[in-house]
Amino acid sequence: MRINDSFMVREVLDSYQLFISVKYREHGEELVKENAFAYWKMVSDLPVNRMFLRDPQQTHFHYGIPDVAENLYELADYIVDYIRSRKIRRVLLLGASAGGYGALV
Repeated sequence: MRINDSFMVREVLDSYQLFISVKYREHGEELVKENAFAYWKMVSDLPVNRMFLRDPQQTHFHYGIPDVAENLYELADYIVDYIRSRKIRRVLLLGASAGGYGALV
């Protein structure tokens, strides 16, 4: 499920694991490519649920992601609700540099 150029979820229905990729920015021409999300190739064959996030406003997600959340707190609530609704038991967040900051928050 791709909501927009900054948020996408790939589900594996029988998996109780979630990989979350957090990226701070992307070059404009790459935004339209599905596989341009950070770590896409690395996890594409893993039998886990995958959530890909980009920070469209480049504000460390403090202004959220359009069509998903209006701020960082709503985004965190969205992710927690997703985890609970899918009965996820293991979560791995991965981000480099400013994406790492977003993953930590």
